[in-house]
Parts: sequence; structure tokens; C-alpha cells
Amino acid sequence: MNFFSHPRAIVGFFLFLGALSIWSASKLTFRFDFEQFFPSGDPELEFFLDFREKFEGDDNFLLIGLPAEGRFFDSTYLYQLDSLTRNCRKLPYVELVSSPTAFRYAVKSPFGLLDYPAIHLDEPERWAADSLRLAGDERISGRLFTKDFKASVIALKTLDKIDQAQSDELIGELNQYLDQSGFEEYHLLGRANFQSVLVAQQKKEFAFSTIASALLVFIIFIVLFRKPLGVIIGLFSVLLSMILFLGVLGAMGRPLDFMAMLYPVLMIIVGVSDVVHIMTKYQLELRKGKSAGEAIRNTRREIGLATFLTSATTAIGFITLITSRVPPVKSFGYSAAIGVMVAYLTVILFTTALLSLVPPEKVCDLKSKDRIWTGWLESLYLWGLRKNKWIGPGLAVTLIIAIAGMAKITTDVRIYDGLPRGYKITQDFRFFEDKLAGFRPLDIAAIAAPGHRADEPAVLVEIDKYEQFMAQFPELGSPQSLVTLYKSIHRASNGDRASAYVLPDDEKTLRQYKRLVDRLPDQSSRALLSEDGRYARISSTILDVGTDSVGLISDALNEFARTQTDSTLVTFRQTGTGILFDKNNEYLRASLISGLSIAFVVIGLIMGGLFRNWKMVFISIIPNVVPLVVGAAFLGILGIPLDASTAIIFAISFGIAVDDTIHFLSKFKWELSRGIPVETALNRCYVETGKAIFLTSVILFFGFCILLFSSTPGTNYVGLMISITLFSALFSDLLLIPWLVRWLLVKEVGQVEIAAQTNPVPVH
Repeated sequence: MNFFSHPRAIVGFFLFLGALSIWSASKLTFRFDFEQFFPSGDPELEFFLDFREKFEGDDNFLLIGLPAEGRFFDSTYLYQLDSLTRNCRKLPYVELVSSPTAFRYAVKSPFGLLDYPAIHLDEPERWAADSLRLAGDERISGRLFTKDFKASVIALKTLDKIDQAQSDELIGELNQYLDQSGFEEYHLLGRANFQSVLVAQQKKEFAFSTIASALLVFIIFIVLFRKPLGVIIGLFSVLLSMILFLGVLGAMGRPLDFMAMLYPVLMIIVGVSDVVHIMTKYQLELRKGKSAGEAIRNTRREIGLATFLTSATTAIGFITLITSRVPPVKSFGYSAAIGVMVAYLTVILFTTALLSLVPPEKVCDLKSKDRIWTGWLESLYLWGLRKNKWIGPGLAVTLIIAIAGMAKITTDVRIYDGLPRGYKITQDFRFFEDKLAGFRPLDIAAIAAPGHRADEPAVLVEIDKYEQFMAQFPELGSPQSLVTLYKSIHRASNGDRASAYVLPDDEKTLRQYKRLVDRLPDQSSRALLSEDGRYARISSTILDVGTDSVGLISDALNEFARTQTDSTLVTFRQTGTGILFDKNNEYLRASLISGLSIAFVVIGLIMGGLFRNWKMVFISIIPNVVPLVVGAAFLGILGIPLDASTAIIFAISFGIAVDDTIHFLSKFKWELSRGIPVETALNRCYVETGKAIFLTSVILFFGFCILLFSSTPGTNYVGLMISITLFSALFSDLLLIPWLVRWLLVKEVGQVEIAAQTNPVPVH
């Protein structure tokens, strides 16, 4: 029984799947988590996870920046600051709150340690002395207030590993307190705020890209098909493939992350490409005088395998992303590959079944002969034939220029560059970068040698030596560690004199302080010393100066630890979310090369099996390598850094661009199998496949241009670079393939080196 002989059943089945997918897609959730960027399977990640279990996360904070602009020691400002500090203690998932009005100094007395406020709120006459004391206190200057007193900070320690729902609740209640606080301006920075704000932004942009893509498809189909029913069938087919894809993601339980905004554009334009090839061939068959049934059968037979190959190669391009060690990129590769095949099955089954149920004259203009297209494509073919000898030198010049541009590609990535433009969260990030110690956490594990403890006097001296070296880098914030705790105790024991904020140089005093630390509540030292005493934590921050500059600082710290500290007592190892985030860039280059290499090999095997000739493999690969080189050149020339977002450009571009090459060469092989001379075969390829290739390339170009309207720079770059790459792929196919065929396959005019193969791949 012929499966396609029951079109109504096929249409009904897909409509049922569509309804089921809508229900499944309703379960989709959005997620933003910096931990998703961590490179899986990396030793640094394993060490970080173990380190975090010993202590706590390095991103369990939420900072509230409050500009003062010359009125820090103003009664209204200080009372508002103190009131907000007290309210913050009522917030859910907040474990500790610090601020200038909550900070207290300690001093040793005959009755033990006594404390007093850093700012005497009810004694304005003491504020001048308070300001001098605060300004000289390196423990909080630059942390709880700017060094020039132009802003203050309320620091909230949040629940470790706070999740999305908890972040939304926390930020929601905090915003209510901020609205009532009397402060006209405030800035937030921390994991909870990133999760809450960026997920809301993801949802907004996902909806926008879906609507914009659908509108673009609607306009394109009006131009192409003209007939209202043809437009409706094409549009409904594409949207159905999108719904089915989201249903699959929902059924798999995959959350939508920062790359999810690419899905609507990707699915819609891939679906459009398949619909255009199917309906263009269907119209061509009808205009040849074929009946509707015969036209559908010919379309399925001649386009089916070629479209499957193009969908498979596109999916392969995405699957190569699984070589990445960055989970969101890997997940995107899997999901996008699934989406491409969902679009193929929807179009080849549902669309053709639906077309067979509709009168042909209702879906296309049977009188149109496309004379304009035919004339234009004939002219382009003749121009390439006349300029054939110049194409090779032109290719060489293009590659030389492109290689020079590629040499400028950088992986010097900053967090700020990836934040959405025009959003308050980006302004907030800039505020803390410019005025305070920044956002990027930096943890250093001080690991005592076997037989020693990290709180031994000799080990503490080595840690102090390391921290003093850290102080030479203005990009680093003041460290917090066991050493700073001992320094604070020493200062308190010496009348709270600022000059006493040093590590005692005698072992007896240090042992006395150790006994005092041991009597402190567990939470006071839990974040600084591991339970077994072997690991001490040095916690700091580093400004968002770019991965290259961070790398130089990191290397300098490692070199100092190696040459200037006693490794028989203690070793130092950098860790934390910032280190892991930068680690991705090392893998991006390797995974990009390995992924594309796999794609080249797989595509080469497919083309080799199709043509059984190594020269045709070469001809199929070269036109798709050139656009990638051109795209990489623009990446370097425009100064766009290679990060998790831009790394996917090449896999997407190659996977999609190779489609047109397969359509062109499949048609070429089909003509050769019929004994057609090379030039005549090339000419027919131009005329019969050229229109679909050109149209799909234009659709893809403008489809990815939708991403230029995103507020996220990384998404902008993806849209721009893929559009450029795919547009260059169009000319690469139409100019380089004929030139390569003439160069490699033609021995003399009218003769071809390869014989026509049997069982040709049918194309339109």
C-alpha cells in the first residue's frame, strides 16, 4: 500500500501532532545560569565543584549600589541607607546583610571584644572622624562604599545555588523595598538579578523573533506564490514545523537558554527553504502540463532525496557542535539538528499531502513563465562563462585578504560585551565596574601540604605574602581570607589602630588568635577554612578587563606562587566561576576546528557516495569553505570576539550553505546521466535550480537579519555574520562550481572526464 495515497490521513495525523505539541510546548521553561557555560568534563570544573562543596559558591551575593554624589554624610541619605539595610534583612533567601551603617568595629578590652558602629548615626558631630576612619579601612573601602564616598553598597549574601523561582521572588520583594526607600537611583548586581532579568529578556526576544520571522515568511510567500491559498499552505507548513519542534523540546524536558532566541529564526527559515524547493518544483511540473497528481509524485520523487540530503547535511552542521565542551552550545547543536529534520518531515509529508488535496490553480499562477528569472539567470551564467579565466585569480585574492582578516580574530571576551544593550542590568553592571570592585569573582585555594593545616602560623605567612602580591594589581579587589580575619583581630587587639591591620610576626600571637578564631561561630570562618583544615579560601574580585588581560594576571599569580612561596608548606590554585568562564575560550577554538573537520569529512563522504568521484568531492567542499573563510575574515575585521555565541556561526553557516551546493550538483549529475554536455548541463542548472537557490539564499539572509534587532550583542553578531556568510555562499555556488567543473572535469570542449552515473539523484 502506498503511504502517500492517503493524503487526508497524513494531514489529520500532523494536525493531531500539532495539537499535542502545543500542549507539550506549554511546559517549556526559560533558564539563565552562568554555570551552564562551564566546560563539561574539565579538571578545573571538577576542582571548582569540590572546592564549592568545602566552602560555598562564589556567586551567592546580591549588591545594591546607591549613588550619593557628595551627600554620603547627609542625615537623610544615611537614614534611608540604614532603613533599607534593615528591610533587606527581611528578604527571603538572604542569609546576611552588610552595609556602611551596619558595619561595626571591634576593640579588645579587659572585658573581651567590644564593638561600636563605623558610623554613629545619631551623633552627626562624630561623622567627620567616622569618615576619616572609613576612608583608611581597606577592608571595606571600595567594597561597601566608593573611595570618594560618592556611592554606598548594601551587600546581601544569598542562598547558595539560588534557583530561578527563588531569584524572581527575591528580586520582586527587593524592588518593592527599593521603591519605598526614597532613593531615586539604584543599581543591582548578582546572580539572582541576572537570572530574573535576563530570563525575562529571553522570553521577550523569543516572542519578538517568532513574530518577526512569521511576518517575514508571510511577505516572502505573498511575493513568491501570489495565490492566497498557496501563501496559507506555505505559511501554515512552516509554523506547524516550528510548533512540532517546540513540542519535541517540551517532551524532552529541555529548558530554553540564551541561545533559544535563535530557534524561531532557524526553524522558520529552514522550513521556508524546504517549502520553496517543494512548491517551486511543483509549479514547474504544473507549467509543463502535468496533472496535479503527477506533479506531486514527480516533486516527491525528484525533490525528496535531494531535500533529505540537504536537511541531513544541515543537521550534520549543527551536530558538529556537540564537540564543544560548553553545554549550551552542545545542547543547541542537538536541538537544532532535531528541528531541521522535523521541518523536513513536515514539508515532505504534510505539505505535499495538503497540496494534493487542493486544486492547482488555487495555489500557483500557472500562466507565469518566469521569463524575468530565466533571463537574469541566463545572463549570470554567460557572464561567468566569459569571465571564467578571472575567477581563479579572483578567488586567490579573496582568500589572501580573508586570511589577513582572520589573523585579527580575538578571544578577548568581556562579560559586559555580552549583556543586552538598553537594559538597566547593563547600566548596573557598568556602575559597579566603574566605581567599585566589579562583578567577576576570583577564588584562590590555599592548599596546605600533607601534615600541615592552612591556619598554621607558617602557612598564614605564606598566604599573606601571596595576598600582598595580589595588591599590586589594581584590577583585583581586596581579598577576604583567614589572613584578613587575623589582621582584623590584631587591629582590634591594638586599640583598633589602622596601622595594626597587619599579620603579627610572632608565632605565639598567631596561636593566640587561632584559639580565638576557633571559638567564633561556625559561620564566621566556614567560608574561609575547610572542615579538615587543609584548604583556605582567598576570595576576591577582578574587573571585567577581558580574558587576555585576566590571563596575564593569572599567569603572574601562578608564577609568583611557584617561585616566591614555600610549596613544602602550601600551594595555590585559582578557581571560581570567572576562571571557568574564561576557560571556554580555549575550547572554542579547538571545538570549532574539530567540529568543522568532522562536517567536512561527513559531507565529503556523502558527496563521494553520490558521485563516486574524488574530484566532485573537492568541487562540493571548496564553494562552502570559501564563505566560512570570508565570514571569519569579517569576524576579525569588525573586531567581534570569538565566544560561545559567535562560535556557532560557522557550524550553522556550513550546514545551511552546503544545501544549495547539493541541489546544484545533484541537478548537474542528473543532466550528465542523460548524456547532456557539460556546458549545457551547467546552463540548465542555472536556469532550473538557480531561482530556488537564489530565493532561499535571500530568505536566509533576511531571516537571520532579524537577529540584528536583538538587544543582545552576541545574537546581533550571529545574525550579521551568518547573513554575510550565506550571501557570499550564494555567489560562491553560482560562480565557483562552474569554474571548478570546467577546470577539473573538462578535458576539452564538450568532453567530460567522468562518465554519467546510473540511478541519478532526482532534483528539480
